[in-house]
Amino acid sequence: MAYLYFYGFESDEMRWYGVNVCEEDIFKAANEVLMAGQETIPTTNTEDEENSERKRSSLLEVLYSVERPFGGLGLRIRPSAISAGVISYQSSCVALGPFIYCVGGLDVDHEPPILDQVHRLDTRRRSHPESESGWESCTPMNVARYCSKIAAIDGKLFVMGGTLEHMYGLDPVKWGECFDPITNKWQFLPPIPVEVDQDQISQWPVAVIAEDNKFVVCSNRNLLSFDVKSWSWTREDCRMFVSLLDRMKSDGKSIFRLRPAMAGSTMYWFDAGRMFLSVYAYDLIQKKCFSRRLGLEDFESEGDLLPDFMIPTLLHLHDEIFCLVWVDGFLHHETELWHIRCTKLKISKQEHTLSVGVESTQTYLVDGNGFTYLGAILV
Repeated sequence: MAYLYFYGFESDEMRWYGVNVCEEDIFKAANEVLMAGQETIPTTNTEDEENSERKRSSLLEVLYSVERPFGGLGLRIRPSAISAGVISYQSSCVALGPFIYCVGGLDVDHEPPILDQVHRLDTRRRSHPESESGWESCTPMNVARYCSKIAAIDGKLFVMGGTLEHMYGLDPVKWGECFDPITNKWQFLPPIPVEVDQDQISQWPVAVIAEDNKFVVCSNRNLLSFDVKSWSWTREDCRMFVSLLDRMKSDGKSIFRLRPAMAGSTMYWFDAGRMFLSVYAYDLIQKKCFSRRLGLEDFESEGDLLPDFMIPTLLHLHDEIFCLVWVDGFLHHETELWHIRCTKLKISKQEHTLSVGVESTQTYLVDGNGFTYLGAILV
């Protein structure tokens, strides 16, 4: 059973919130809790009746009405895990099996400030969220990195870019490295077949094609695929991909700050702008690009998706169903908590365009006036 973990920083702590992404849970959790709280439980004495009432009250106090979606409920949730001083703001995070790995980061009080540390959280544990006992240290990387690109495939971690040395002409041999949890060792990847500095490839997204045991590194001029089995890079034909980038540029968009959602061999991006919302896609096999522009009014019934606020995360659930995780631009009026919205989208490819429909939205309420949403991953 897969879980969605969204995470962010508050008061120098990385907070992780885990919710079940089962089709019958993530978008119906609040209603299920409400029904459980409203159940009439037969009682035989006054003490049992009081216990039942307390149980109902404890369930109901985590549920709040929300203005949007109209008539919806917001489920207040607590962190599933907290890390203070273990994970930094600029760490890179990915799921591998039941583990969440966080690598590198930046600590201005540390010398040197760029970190090579690696930690992981076993999501199967149900330790107290205030405790850091769920986090364990792993073998550090060969090179310290921050804001690096990271991918998990074939039971291994792949980390690329994010080094200060890279900015000043690091040997491309050290640009990327791989961690095998079985051997507990890191090894460098083969050099990439482009100029690292000129291409600014460390700033661009990475997508995983799990079926082919490959991952793809994007840039403004190149598509590079790495085959895990043959341990080699391939420079892909990227003419149509570049045309998609040109289309984005004309829309005032850029994918370099967005993490793509991968469905089969197709990469998808969702971006919020001041005038409209955009969904883009590129099929790596067919070499075809797709796009769809949505009006802001298409999301008005779901909440306030403000541009340039906190970047939403698009995740692929199954088939044509995606989950968009985003932070509403306004606090909940009753509790002053943040709305974290999980909107289920159906995205279908058509001839050079996309059909995008909103299926439903589940709202979670999280504490923290200073909470800064960073992203979401599926475990």
